[in-house]
Parts: sequence; C-alpha cells; structure tokens
Amino acid sequence: MPKVSFIIPLYNSLPLTQACLRTLRETLPTDLDHEIIFVDDGSTDGTRDWLKTLRDDPAIQVILNEVNCGYADSNNKGAHRATGEFLALVNSDLEFLPCWLEPMLHALETDPSLAIVGNVQRRVSDHAIDHAGIRFRANAKLEHIQQLPSAASIRKKPVRFVPAVTAACCLVRRDLFMAPRRDGIIPAQPGFRVSYRNGGEDVDLCLEQLQRGYRIGVCLNSVVLHHVSASRGKGRPNDEANSRNLFGYWRGQIINLCAADWAREKLAAWRADRASVPTRVALTALAYRLGLTNRTPRVAWLEIGSAIFYEELHWRKALGLPRPPASEDAGDYVLQKLQEDNLQHETRAFREAFQLRLPPGTVEKNIFFNGFVLPPTKDRPETHGDLGLRLLINGLPAGTHFPLPEGHFNVGVNRPLVVTDEPVDVRVELIGAERQNLLAWLGRVTRGLPLPGAWRQFLEAHRAQLKNRRVRVSQILADDAVVYDFKKRRPLRINRRETKDYPLGLNVVGWFRAELGIGESARCMARATAAAGLDHAFVDMKLPCLNRMGDDTFTAQLQKTNPYRVNVFHIDPPVSRDIDHHHGDNFRHERYNIAYWAWELPEFPDDWVAACEFYDEIWTPSAFCREAIAAKTPLPVHVMPHAIEFAEPVGDQRGRFNLPTDRTTFLFLYDLNSYQERKNPHAVIEAYRQAFPDEAGVHLVIKTQNPERNPETYARLQKALAGLSHTTLITETLSREDVHALEAACDVFVSLHRSEGFGLAVAECMYLGKPVISTDWSATAEFVDADNGCPVPVDLIELTETHGPYQQGQIWANPRVPAAAEAMRRLAADPALRTRLGANAARTIRERFAPSVVGGLYAKRLDAMRLWPD
Repeated sequence: MPKVSFIIPLYNSLPLTQACLRTLRETLPTDLDHEIIFVDDGSTDGTRDWLKTLRDDPAIQVILNEVNCGYADSNNKGAHRATGEFLALVNSDLEFLPCWLEPMLHALETDPSLAIVGNVQRRVSDHAIDHAGIRFRANAKLEHIQQLPSAASIRKKPVRFVPAVTAACCLVRRDLFMAPRRDGIIPAQPGFRVSYRNGGEDVDLCLEQLQRGYRIGVCLNSVVLHHVSASRGKGRPNDEANSRNLFGYWRGQIINLCAADWAREKLAAWRADRASVPTRVALTALAYRLGLTNRTPRVAWLEIGSAIFYEELHWRKALGLPRPPASEDAGDYVLQKLQEDNLQHETRAFREAFQLRLPPGTVEKNIFFNGFVLPPTKDRPETHGDLGLRLLINGLPAGTHFPLPEGHFNVGVNRPLVVTDEPVDVRVELIGAERQNLLAWLGRVTRGLPLPGAWRQFLEAHRAQLKNRRVRVSQILADDAVVYDFKKRRPLRINRRETKDYPLGLNVVGWFRAELGIGESARCMARATAAAGLDHAFVDMKLPCLNRMGDDTFTAQLQKTNPYRVNVFHIDPPVSRDIDHHHGDNFRHERYNIAYWAWELPEFPDDWVAACEFYDEIWTPSAFCREAIAAKTPLPVHVMPHAIEFAEPVGDQRGRFNLPTDRTTFLFLYDLNSYQERKNPHAVIEAYRQAFPDEAGVHLVIKTQNPERNPETYARLQKALAGLSHTTLITETLSREDVHALEAACDVFVSLHRSEGFGLAVAECMYLGKPVISTDWSATAEFVDADNGCPVPVDLIELTETHGPYQQGQIWANPRVPAAAEAMRRLAADPALRTRLGANAARTIRERFAPSVVGGLYAKRLDAMRLWPD
C-alpha cells in the first residue's frame, strides 16, 4: 500500500480540528504508511498551543505560517514537506467515517489515468449530500452534484468521472500535484496557483490535469461528513476575483465542458416547445449529444461564451476594474453593403442586408440602429408595403422588428451575444421586400432578352429597388455611444465615448517574486502603498528575470491588469523598451508612467537617457540617485525611498546557519550579479584580517549568491577568504525570511561598498537593531551617521577600468580599510556600544522609512496630480 501524506491547512476552529484528527486516526487502515502535516495559517484561538502538544507524535508534522498566507499557499507548503506517493488534501472541518479512504486508494492504484479522486461529502447538520463531484452548466456556472445513482449502480460503477472535485477532501498523485507549470511565459510554482485566495484552486488544479490528459473521479462509495464552509468562514469576499482568475485561465476549456449541458438543455427545450429552439440548433445539439461530433458547436461556443462575458462584467464591476479600451484602428471596424445614394445624403440604405463588424471592447450592453422609414411614392406602386428589420448577432437571431412605422425608428438588442476578446459580427436583414428583390433579380438576368414591352417596363420599375431604399440608417450605436454617424463627412466615430480618467491610484509593476534587490524594491513599494491606503494593483512584470522567482509574499495579490491611472515600473532603464512587447501596447496607453530607477554613481549613463521616452516621471530611492539622474534626464525626478518593514525573526537564529554562539559575528551580504567590484567584499575581509589577526572571539559571515554565473569572481572571493579559520561562506539563494533570519543572527553588519543607490541590506540590519559599519558616501550616508552606526571615511577615486555599467573614468568611493578595522575592534570589545548604536539605528529606520511614512509621500504626489490641468 503506498504512503499517503495528509495535508490539513488550519485557521482557527480548534474543536473542529480536534474532531477531524480523532476521526481520521480512528478510520485509517492499520497497515497504512502515512504522515499528517498540519499547516497553521496564523490561528489565534489556541490552535498553535494545541499543536505544540503533538510534537512528540512521529506521524505528525507542523508548519506554522507567521501571517495568513491563504489556502493555496498552505497546501503547497505541506506538499513540499510531504514524502507520500499520494497527497490527501483534507479540510479541518471534516469528520471521517469508516472505510472512507480505501475506495479512493483503490481507484488511484488501479486506474493510472486518474489524477485526482474525490468522494461524497454529506453535511453534518442534516446528512444531505453537499458534493459528489462538480459539473459545468450551460450558463457557465459551476455546480456541486448532489445526486447519487442507485446502490446497485454504485456497486457496478463505483467511480463517477467528472470535470472537477472539491479539495475539501480528495486524493491526488503527488508527482502530478508538484509537476512544473507556467503562467504565460512566467514559470509558476507547482501545486495550487497562489493567485487564488481561498476559492477556485481545486477546480483550477483539476482543469490542469484534464488538459494534461488525465481524468478526475469521484468514489461514490467513499463518504465523509463536512461542516460546510466552517474552516474558512461563510463570507467569500474573494469570490469575484477567484472566478475571474479561473475563467481567465480556462475560458476555452470551460466552454467545452459546458457544451454537454448546453446540448441537453437545448434538446429538452425543443421537445417541450419546438418553436422555442430553431430546428437547425436542435439538430446541432442532437449530433453533439450523440457523439457524432466532438467539436463544440459554434452556436454553443457563442451562447456559453456570452454567458461568461456577462459574468466578467459583473466581476469587473465588483472589483472596481475599468472597462478595457476598444481598438482605435479604423481597420478593425468593418461596414459592408450599407451605401450612400441620391435619396438622402445624411443617411445610408441597403438592398437586402448589410454587415457590421466591431472590435472587442466596443460592445458590452447593447447595439442599436437609428434611422427612419420614408413614405412610399404615391404614383409608384412598387414602393408600397410594410418593411422591417431582422438582426443577427454572431450568426444567431437577435430580434425581428416588423413592421416598422413610417418615420423615426430605434431598433436593436440589449445584452447581445458577445464573447470576450472576439469581434462582434452583426447582420441586418430587410424584411418585407422579398417580392421586390425577386423582381429586381429577374430584371437584371433578363435584361438582354426580347420580352414584351409591358413586361420590360414592369421589371425595370423594380430594378431600382426603391421600396428597399425607403429604410434609411442614420446612426449605429454601441453601448449608447455613437459608432457611426452618417451626418458626418467621416462617419466612423472611433473616439465615440467621453474618455473617463482611470481612477487615481498606483499600478506597481515589478518582479514581485524575484529574489534580488529590484524585486524587493517592488515589494517595498507594495507595502508602502497598502499602508497608506492608496488604491492599488500589484502587477507581475512579464519581462524575463535571471534570478530565482521564489518569493511569494505578494503572489496572492498579483494581477495582470493595470486599472489605475499611474503605472510605476521597477525596472532597469535598458530594458524599458521591452515593456510594450511583453505587456501589450495598451499597458502604458492613457496612463501616467513612472520609472523607479536607482543608480549608484554620480553620473547617469548617457546610453540610458533614451529610456526616458517611455515615461513621464522618475522616482528614485535616494537624493544621491536623484542628483545623478536629474542632471541628465528631461523628466521630473522625485525621491521616494524604500519602505522598510518585515516580520522580525523570533528566537536565536544562529543554529539555523551553524554559526558560533560565543563569538561576535560580523556579516556582509551581496549578490555576485551586482558586480563584486562595487560591493567590495574584499575590503570587508581585509578589514576583518587587520582588526583581528588572531580571530579571537570573532566570526565573519559572507553571504552571496549566483556563483555559477560568476565563476571567476567567485573564485577570487574564495581566495580572499583563504587562511581564515572563523568564517562562514553562504552561496545559496535564501528566501527573504531566511535573509532576515541571517541578519538577525549576526551582531554587526559591515558594508564597505564603493557606492549604493540606497542600501537595502544596511537599512534592514538597522531595522533589526544592528549596528552597521558602512561607507560614508552615496545613498547610505543619508541615513547612517555617528549616532546610529560607524560611518567609514572614504577617498574618491576614478575607475581605471569598466565593470558592467560602471564605466572607466567614473568616480566612486574607496573606503579606508584601517578605519573600518578600528570600528570592528570597538564594536567587538564593547557590547554596550553595540546596543546603543543598534537602538538608534532601529529608531532611524522605523521613523524615516516606515511604510506609512513612505506611502504618505506617494499620496502627496498623487494629490498633486489632481491639481494638474487636463
């Protein structure tokens, strides 16, 4: 029997959790190899104290999230820890009944095509069926199946194949759960997508497995009891965002899954009232239901896709997202067979029908046609008779208007069949002129034949189709706004709407998941934006990034759209031209675009100035950067420092990194990709050697990353450390939490950089109350002084060779190593001095760079924008 890892995410509801564990253990097979992994998501009701009582149980593991990370992230952490072949994803609000697990295990072991298997869940309150699978309805709604076949049928066929099951209780193959996946061009972590927030993750996972060619099943002879919604509460504030996510990822596949129910409903409606469903549609539904075709019928695609479209309008309204812009390219608007003639120059006429194509984004609510019907000519009987219009939207009937009265008309359709990202095709047909059209055709085809004069005169009178031309179209409207106005010399009104400003707020765009400085820059801004209560969207940068994408601090809040007026891009200037390629031409359109740049030297590179064409303004983290950038660029430059705040590590952290507990520990950390010559670790090592020739009572930690991309530079670093007995070199990429733990584990931070644009590591260590020894030049000199640290005097020198973007001939600092060594000796010998400087350092950072303070600077700048003239 394979090993099973039970993953149980927790958030409060301790009594339910205790009942869950008790009934789980009572019902497990005695010979089952298993482990139980609890992942607590910041519980506050005593759950954590109870978990401590389980520490000695070898079958139980506990993971504690310091903040509420959400259902997806909690399960993913459990899956990373798990060692079983199968993962049992179970909610803490379940009560298990005897023999619930065996049928599920048997199904997975005997059917390799099964990726996930769920079971029957009955409500604890009344034992009614809450879940026996999930199906997709013709109206694009997801629905829990709440019916079971007969007992005889279940014995004969115990597994029901369905599109999806709930993860409240399911069994999934671990290798499939942990298989790599991608979100567009961006690699995404295995397991549940963390872009969902407590809803939709399970359906998304099932659809992923269906796409890979696996099946999803429900074991009908496996039953558990469920306190429905108790584990996460009844309020579902994220439903709209989760649904929008799900349909955004899987719209096409969902339409295909809905098609079976569409066919069933159409046939049922046709049998009840044959006039209610066109025969052609009924035959199409019958052919699909019988399996004569596997391709989703076009009519089903349109009707289901339109239902999704109107759901998306609801989600967009609920989330406060703006309307997507319609195309401004005249070539995307097509109007055929509606022609000007000599009867009315301010209107258009047509013979039998005309065609209209409008691009995506033009139509959401309605399409209408304004015009009028001319009276017939008294002495021309061929112009007499009633006329009307028939509308077809995307090939399907959308309304008949017959007869039209003489005079003005306004005909159209509300809530037309519109599918997201597809153009809208409209056909308008003339009714009441069929005889006229036949006679006109006869007149044309018999024109060269020797017909009697009376016949020829009769047919010639109808060839002009004057009756048809009595129907005149003056305007075409979409969503109550004029698209075509035939009174105008250029009737196409592309800019037909009054453009409403996007709401004033920040779209923070960056590599939120990247484990490097520019990624942390975006995360700092996100903290400040949220702390100030500003309207915001956090948008994941789609441009490629070399560093590991493992930081999930803001993953659950990331989105692809930028609904607010101001974009702030955390990006290096040279790759600015790639924004439009990866995010689309409209991403910057009609926005106020700000670049967040840092630069470490007094002179901004000439080659980077051209990047200003993509922006309206520049923000930068320090006055040092502002002076360098503003001297070269034509744009306004404002200082918006990084916001420094994070969860402080609790307890002694030295054991995590095998650091000595009886020595004064000095730390320096940097990324080899950031150019070792600028970060200057060799000066730190040399100062340490000078300060402590015998290394008595001290220890040096150098933390770096990306040695595989910088082998020569890394070899020089290793050589510099040779001969030292009390050093630790850490080269792997650490999570932000582990970086903060390392910073907390050490006594003093030393940064003898030649220049910094801000100095995130220096500021983070100060935030933790650590004294810092730092180069007294560039951005760090703006917040490190003799009262809160040990500034190291410098000599300014000229670069004698080029290092990456730092060109020969530029100026940077050479910190005086003997002064740094003296500072090291003083701090190692005087714990009271370390305490005093560290306390002052923490006060400096928390007062000047708190997220609320920095966010206030953003708010002040946005308030100023309100005053600007249009």
